[in-house]
Amino acid sequence: MQPFKINLSDGATITGLLSLPPIDAQARFVPLVVCLHGGSYDAEYFDATPESSIARVSDALHIPVIAINRPGYCETTPLAASSNQDETS
Repeated sequence: MQPFKINLSDGATITGLLSLPPIDAQARFVPLVVCLHGGSYDAEYFDATPESSIARVSDALHIPVIAINRPGYCETTPLAASSNQDETS
């Protein structure tokens, strides 16, 4: 899988990994698999080793896969603090 980094117009950044295999030109529809890791992991969870990488499935089925880093992980911008705090605090 290849790393990617997208800089958004509001200054935020999204990072992750992607696999874009050649797609069958005859295919009418092609699914996109979007992977989102759990807590204490990052997008590399889906590409830990060549033997266990989701890229193998992506390549075999000719389906693009994107693994996004959650806010605050790697170089992905953290979420802003919430303005909806409990007023009784």
